[in-house]
Parts: sequence; C-alpha cells; structure tokens
Amino acid sequence: MGLHPQRDDEASNAAAKGRDTRRHAHYLHGQVRELLTRHGRIDYLFFDFSYSTRTWGRKGADDWQSEELLATVRELQPAAIVNDRLGIPGDFVTPEQYQPQASMVRDGRRVSWEACQTLNGSWGYDRDNLAYKSPDLLIRLLVDGVSKEGNLLLNVAPPAGTLTLELPTVEPRARLPVIELFLSR
Repeated sequence: MGLHPQRDDEASNAAAKGRDTRRHAHYLHGQVRELLTRHGRIDYLFFDFSYSTRTWGRKGADDWQSEELLATVRELQPAAIVNDRLGIPGDFVTPEQYQPQASMVRDGRRVSWEACQTLNGSWGYDRDNLAYKSPDLLIRLLVDGVSKEGNLLLNVAPPAGTLTLELPTVEPRARLPVIELFLSR
C-alpha cells in the first residue's frame, strides 16, 4: 500500500523541495470551511493525509494543523463524524485492508470503527488489476465487521478518465447486487 505515482519521481521531489506546507494547510482549511458552510448538512468527513511515521509523506497533525481543523468541523457541523486520519483521535478508527480480530479498543474502551476495503486491492482505477474480491468474501467482510460492532467502507474505483458513479466493468458490477440481496433479507 501507499503507492503514489510521483512519490519516487526525482523531478517531482525536486520541484516540491522547500515548499511551505503551511500554505497548503491554509488552503485545505479554507476548502473544508467552504464544504462545511456552503453544502448543507455534512454527516461524515473522511480525511486521509496524516502519515508522519511513514517513510514517504512525513506530514502529520502539526503540519496540517489538525487540532484547528477538527475544531472548525466541530464548530460548523457539530453532528458530523470524523475519522482518525488527521493524526489525532477522531470519532472512529479506520483499519485499512484488514479486518480486526475483535471489536476495536482505545485506552481500554471500545471505539467505533470502519474497515476500509477495496473491491480489488486498488484505491484507484487499475486496468490490469482484475483480482476482485468474491461476493462471498465481501459479505463475510460485512458480517465480520458488524459482528464486531464495526462498519464496512467498500471502495469501488471509477473507470479511467471518468468521474462517474457507474462501476467500471461488468465484472465488479456483478458483486454489488449480491450484497444488496443479502442486506434486503
């Protein structure tokens, strides 16, 4: 996991050297404020950018001014829930591409959680990755998560060059009605 097309590109890294992350954080805060004030009720915010301990990225809560960002969310949309990827505790925990062995616990107390899974192991469109999870496995992931007081976030990437809600091909499209049928019982 953690692949990015420009992460190991020397020219991109050289161009980014010396950039002031605070400028981007300021821009980010403005974008979040706009989202929270101009688009009605927001129920759920999924941030995905604090990785201060990874060998790549190395941006964390201080870089993004996460405490202030979360305070803005609480002020403008107090009912919204926020994940744990600001580099500070959020309203729920988000294990990625694995299922916890039991209900998730933080400081000795159970916490809300959501397993972040992909349909085929890729978060974005990958023409050559046809290793889709079977409908049976997807249902098992859902049942397993719910049995441990969790939720399932299932990512389905759109086809290349599109911004559509339609599924990319017949192959992955066939999996979702099976889950729908299971849930309607």
